[in-house]
This record gives sequence, C-alpha cells and structure tokens, in this order.
Amino acid sequence: MSTDRKPRISSNLLIGLIVGIFVGLVVLGLIFANFGYLIFPTNTTTQGPGISFTGYELFSGSNSSISYTKACGGDAYLVIDMHNNTPNPIHITNVTIYGSSLKQNATTLVSVSSNSCLPIAQSNPEIPANSDYEFVGYLSISLAYLTNCNFLIQFDSGQEFSHVMVAQV
Repeated sequence: MSTDRKPRISSNLLIGLIVGIFVGLVVLGLIFANFGYLIFPTNTTTQGPGISFTGYELFSGSNSSISYTKACGGDAYLVIDMHNNTPNPIHITNVTIYGSSLKQNATTLVSVSSNSCLPIAQSNPEIPANSDYEFVGYLSISLAYLTNCNFLIQFDSGQEFSHVMVAQV
C-alpha cells in the first residue's frame, strides 16, 4: 500500500513567512523613520536660506513682567545668536518656551530701550538684512536650574526653529 502524498506548504510555514515579512517591513519603517533625513536632507532641515543659527543658551532665574515703564528685570532669559542670509529684514513673530517640566508655557518678553518690557507681538524684533543678530528674550515664568524644556522661534518669513535645552546658571 503506497499512498502518494502531494507536497503542500505547511500552514505553519506560510504563517511564519507572512509574519517574517511583516516584521521586516516594520523594522525597515523604523530605520527609515530614524535615518530618513540622510536620504531626504532638505525635508528635515531647521535652518533655511533665510536665518541660520549659530548658538543658543537658556538661563535659569526669576521671571520678568510686562511693563511700559521699566526694562525687563528677571534672571530667566533665552539668548539666540543668528544670521540673516537674505537681502531683506526678517521679523521675529513668536518665541515660546515649553515642555512637560514646566507648569505653563513661557511668553518671551523683550526690553525695548530702557523703559519697557513688552511681548514680541508688541515689539516686533527685526533682524537686519545680511547681518548677525543676537536675540535676548526674558521669560514670563521663573525657571529652575537644570530644567529641561524646548524653545520655538518663528519668523514672518515662515521659517521656524525649535530645540531642546537645559537651563543654566
């Protein structure tokens, strides 16, 4: 008695192949998500042709308050060094300090001359054409030493830049 069996693919082998392909696609997706900027570098850059950033520092300390009669007086502030690469002036429209370690987002205030401390919306800082610029923004909240947070800066040209920072002394 001979029984001829026709060769068939085992269901376990088929399921294993499908699962293997799925896992392979997930791994490729994770690799692409983490290293995709190497393939498409222009899509992920934060420095455009308008503004390039050369340095940034965040300092801990007491907060500043909006004032129409005196300059910003708090110790917590953000310094951003940048360069305008265009032949036109560019205005800063927003700078926000945010993060899970903060109770609330911080508005950034700017000293205008020696007699006022205003939000950016009221002071409209201008980065002159083809020049270096140092932005100093005072925080509306107190900031403890070694606090981790992010800053976001936005410009009227549509460019924006964000970065994670740790507050220094």
